[in-house]
Amino acid sequence: TSSSGCVRVEAAKQLADKLFVGASQKTQNAINDALLNKQTRNIPLPASVPILMDYWTAEALDDGRLEFRPDVYHRDAELMAALKAQQRIIINTLFTEF
Repeated sequence: TSSSGCVRVEAAKQLADKLFVGASQKTQNAINDALLNKQTRNIPLPASVPILMDYWTAEALDDGRLEFRPDVYHRDAELMAALKAQQRIIINTLFTEF
């Protein structure tokens, strides 16, 4: 797993507005109250929403610089091993074809 259940959201209100479109006024009030008071609340979604989670330890910034972050889930070593194994397969294939 990638998270213990906590996920940071940049635009929480805008996301809540999209997820709870058509929700009751009571639910809307609960969301607004939680956001206003910075409270953690569990509010059931009106419908299931598929979520795709990405985990990046490096990111290209708008100005072209590369920013690195700590690998808190220790996935980079596994990724590097897989990439090196794939690289060996490609190199071996190239040299055995001639």
